[in-house]
Amino acid sequence: MMEANYVALVFASVALINILLLTRVFVLFRRKFSAQYAAAEKQLKMMNSSVLGMGLRILELEKKVVELREAQQDVSESHAEFSYSQARNLLAQGLSKEAVSASTGLSLSEVQLMDLVRTSGRAKSDELTETA
Repeated sequence: MMEANYVALVFASVALINILLLTRVFVLFRRKFSAQYAAAEKQLKMMNSSVLGMGLRILELEKKVVELREAQQDVSESHAEFSYSQARNLLAQGLSKEAVSASTGLSLSEVQLMDLVRTSGRAKSDELTETA
């Protein structure tokens, strides 16, 4: 009977030692993984902050791109208006169509069309003055 008690005591001791070892291993793993979790969480917060900052910067840049496009369109329109008025003046001064095209940046076809409209308009006004 003593032998059975001895065996039971040994089994109980081994079980208790295993429980203590498992508890210690669990505590160590918990410390290790909680530190890693905290580091990962900190890194995630930093990344979120960076992404937010980059998103705001991208929105600012998109706004500037829109403003620059509008400004460029205004400049292009005013340049085109200037080119056409300059071409009209040069044609009225008697410059050749090729010279007007070269100095204004307009195509030769555009200059020829402007000259045609100018001369046909002048011919019609001359006809009206003659008949009056």
